[in-house]
Amino acid sequence: MASKDLEPEKTASIDHEPEKAASVTSMDRSPPSQPESNKSIPETQNEVAGSNGTGRNYPTGFKLAILVLGLFLSTFLTALDRTIISTAIPKITDQFGSVNDIGWYGSAYFMTSTALQPIWGRIYKVLDAKKCFLVAIFFFELGSLICGVAPNSNTLIVGRAVAGIGVGGIFSGVLVILSLQVPLQRRPMIFSLFGLVWGLASIVGPLMGGALTDRTTWRWCFYINLPVGAIAVAVVVLYLHLPKSPPSGLSIVQKITQLDLIGVGLLVPAVVCLLLALQWGGNTYPWNNSRIIGLFVGFGVLTILFVGSQILQGEKATFPPRIMKMRTNISLACFNLGFGGGYYMLIYYLPFYFQSVRGDSALKSGVSIIPTLVAQSVFSIVIGAAVTHAGFYTPFLIACTCVFAIGSGLITTFSIGISTGKLVGYQILAGAGVGAGFQIPMTAVQTVLKQQDIPIGSAAVIFFQALGGSIFLSVGQAVLQNGITRSLQENAPDISPQLIFNAGATAIRPALEKIGRLNDFPLVVDAYMSGLTDVFRASLALVVFAALASMFLEWKNVKKVAKAGAASTPATNLIDISSLDLSSFGHEASKQPLLVAVSSFIIGCLYIIYRDFSKTFVKRPSHFVQNNIVSRLVPRKKLNAPLVEKKPGETYRDVLARGSGLYPDRPYRIQHFPGEIVILPAKCISDIRDNQEHTLSFQQASYDFFHGDYTGITGHEKATATTIRRDVGRLLDLVYEIVQDKALTSILEEIGPCEEPTEIVLFPRIIKMIIKISQRVFVGEELSSNPEWLDMIQNCTGGAFGAVPKLWEVHPLLRPFKAWLALPELRAIRKHKERAAVLLRPVLEKRLENLKDPDFKAPPDLLQLIIDGAPDGKGRDLEYQMQAQIGTGRAALFTTACTVYHLLYDLCYRPEYVEPLREEALAVGEITMTRQNVTKLAKLDSFIREAQRFNKFMLVGTIRKVTKPLKVATGDILPVGTICGIDTHFVHFNRSPLENPEVFDGFRYIDLRAQPGNAQKFQAVTAGADHLVFGYGTQACPGRFFAIHEAKVVIARILRNYEWRLKDKPEESSVMNGLDGILNKVDPTVRFIFQKRKT
Repeated sequence: MASKDLEPEKTASIDHEPEKAASVTSMDRSPPSQPESNKSIPETQNEVAGSNGTGRNYPTGFKLAILVLGLFLSTFLTALDRTIISTAIPKITDQFGSVNDIGWYGSAYFMTSTALQPIWGRIYKVLDAKKCFLVAIFFFELGSLICGVAPNSNTLIVGRAVAGIGVGGIFSGVLVILSLQVPLQRRPMIFSLFGLVWGLASIVGPLMGGALTDRTTWRWCFYINLPVGAIAVAVVVLYLHLPKSPPSGLSIVQKITQLDLIGVGLLVPAVVCLLLALQWGGNTYPWNNSRIIGLFVGFGVLTILFVGSQILQGEKATFPPRIMKMRTNISLACFNLGFGGGYYMLIYYLPFYFQSVRGDSALKSGVSIIPTLVAQSVFSIVIGAAVTHAGFYTPFLIACTCVFAIGSGLITTFSIGISTGKLVGYQILAGAGVGAGFQIPMTAVQTVLKQQDIPIGSAAVIFFQALGGSIFLSVGQAVLQNGITRSLQENAPDISPQLIFNAGATAIRPALEKIGRLNDFPLVVDAYMSGLTDVFRASLALVVFAALASMFLEWKNVKKVAKAGAASTPATNLIDISSLDLSSFGHEASKQPLLVAVSSFIIGCLYIIYRDFSKTFVKRPSHFVQNNIVSRLVPRKKLNAPLVEKKPGETYRDVLARGSGLYPDRPYRIQHFPGEIVILPAKCISDIRDNQEHTLSFQQASYDFFHGDYTGITGHEKATATTIRRDVGRLLDLVYEIVQDKALTSILEEIGPCEEPTEIVLFPRIIKMIIKISQRVFVGEELSSNPEWLDMIQNCTGGAFGAVPKLWEVHPLLRPFKAWLALPELRAIRKHKERAAVLLRPVLEKRLENLKDPDFKAPPDLLQLIIDGAPDGKGRDLEYQMQAQIGTGRAALFTTACTVYHLLYDLCYRPEYVEPLREEALAVGEITMTRQNVTKLAKLDSFIREAQRFNKFMLVGTIRKVTKPLKVATGDILPVGTICGIDTHFVHFNRSPLENPEVFDGFRYIDLRAQPGNAQKFQAVTAGADHLVFGYGTQACPGRFFAIHEAKVVIARILRNYEWRLKDKPEESSVMNGLDGILNKVDPTVRFIFQKRKT
């Protein structure tokens, strides 16, 4: 190339650079004796004759394909190495006992790749690019070999550091060579393919790492790099042909002096000081230790010296001030620092979560993070194509980073018992956001920089991304260990955190078994979950920071810059650091603060809305589509029936009495959450009885009415309901003695001996009593004796029912915000469910392990019934079991506790029934009440049924949601989506076949059952057209048999042992004197006086 092609005015012409911008190029600052000191590879190797508008020709066709293949093989190597180790780390820590070193396996790698990244940019600018690229691959391969043969953790860390040296050169080399061989307007698409290769390697890495770790040894995770690297070297050697540079007139010593060795000598120890301080602080040494303080001071001093050296050296600096003062580069530096830290913390610790918390194998943990990596790869291609088509890249970067922030926020909700749908969905969202984060910064820096500055700019982009990863992997290690330590000190202070760290992530159980503390395994797993949650939250904070930084990026059009003939930097891109002011960003920057504030608010809103969306959609996609999309786009049809409005001062009891009086034989509507309820007349009871779930759905009605997507209150899953209905009766025969013993002990524990008159607030004690009894039957001896499990059931029940009316008050669009931000009841429920998974997991695992023994006799409990009865093996799934146990426990607690409480209250107003009931209880069995004896409690059974007739749990019974158009007995057609039910008071009194139904007769059903053909009728558990307390038909309450039998046992015991009365007798004769809409609620504050009965 002739020297005249290198003259400043010619360069300005080629690049379409304004004269002012050209005046600050490195060529104008070069001393006369070194006229071409900065004109080696980047400007000369590809500036051959051509006609593409930029003065250069680029390879095409087969030559370009082979070249890209070679570069992508190298990229594949480094991406594979970053992710293949993630699934191997738990096994490595097991072999070396090195949980304390987890952060170093990533940090040592990032330390060298980060600290030396800038020098690689200078090397590629001064020396032969191809040779430098091959040297980088050599260092990477050497480091992989050292890791593969490492006899201990320290050697492995050294190998990772050596590999990191090469990684920095490979990254920079690929970007530099692509910039020399591909025109600017095509680079976004090439970089998207670059992202695809990265993503594919990232997908293969965890799978390969898991497979190699499980089936051979973790060492092959490093050995695998050697043959792949050899192929990459062969392709580069044979097919990468860069034009030779004209002689620069510089000796090798002069070239080396241009590498900014002073800057490197200050930067490397500065980075090392920072990483050591973060790695050791709070773990190896306290934060106030002199070593940690000294490292931070060293970092600060070295950083100041480094910045000073960069300013003094000007164009010879590792980071020339002219380049680093550009607005785009400042924004990208901040973005990459946050993005790199957030991404690598997530991708390193997700496999750790799957193996240490969920107990997955290395291979399965690799499979489990595929959603993140696949989404990352797919969206990398999509975004690359979009940028190529649109030209602008900034809006895509902002949008994708916000999506990444939402996904990261959802990942912070990961728990031990989280469902598979959430695990996959949340990772997909995060991965989709990651897709743009790697490639767009490369496109941006090559758009705003001139060709000769691209190596330095690219190196700077990678440097800050790697610096973020390096720093925050160390931070993540510290956060993890501090979180584990804190949790152990709170919940298991006798267990040494160091013992857990030394054991390794997947060897917790053997370590605890060795010291005889295997029962504390759930507490240790919970501690790991606590630490990992803190890590994920730190990752979220970094991603949010990156999202804010992306909003300051310039809006440049790749197409326009390419048409102008070069990727130049206009003078307006320069920022005077000494007087940094927002106005220097240009006219559009005046709106940046508002943009940042609005965008931050939008990010938060999107996070909450998506959290609400995903929680509903993942569990019930058809329900979500119908309720949240179809119903909003297509107005729902309403039944043409009269509307009975609630007047001021009225309760819903008054509204129903007025409506049923006006319209006794036709449907009418009342306004009530979730919009309107259609009250059907008594003649439609047969419609309720005969139609199945697929036409009239109790489950969907419960889900809507009780906000099941937030509270967890839903109708039972069909399989669970079938199991309870079919098998609990058989279970009662097996557990009666257990129920008797538990009832006796729990009554004594909660009410006490009461030798003297004792004042008691009874309802909380009834709650605890019923929980202890029912949970003994549901989950067995171990958990039913665990106070934490019992508290979890109680709080999940009370919190859920307490939150329902508060959610009713809120507009549907604001409900997600209320649920996730403003209701402490729901926050507590989420915490309790996480803890429930920790407690249930070892019990379920032990049961499943015992079932493998053909001689094992399974205990009679609901846990086993669900294992046997749930379809497709769902009963063996922790999430399914946990939801079934919480749901069943909640239903049993609500039904039985309210029944017992109300009966004791009601007997205070009807004392004439006490002695007959007590005599009956004493007559059927003094010590043990068998099922046959309990069925003989005819007077008590009759009294319960009559008391429930007068005091229903809900004013509207048999609530259903119409899922198919339904014609009812009145001739009306109920549209899809209609919530309907029956006015139970009207049925029980106005249409009752009983004689004098308005009069309370506690023993009326004894005479009715004595009539021929009625022996099995008129029982407290009987659901019929004249008694709707427990529903009617195929969807009647499946657990009513157990609830009533349990209530009878408790009442009979109390009748035998105690006398009781109300301390202050209210005028109201029912304790169910509060209304939340159509819900009848008890007054839990009533005080009773109990005293042991004198015999």
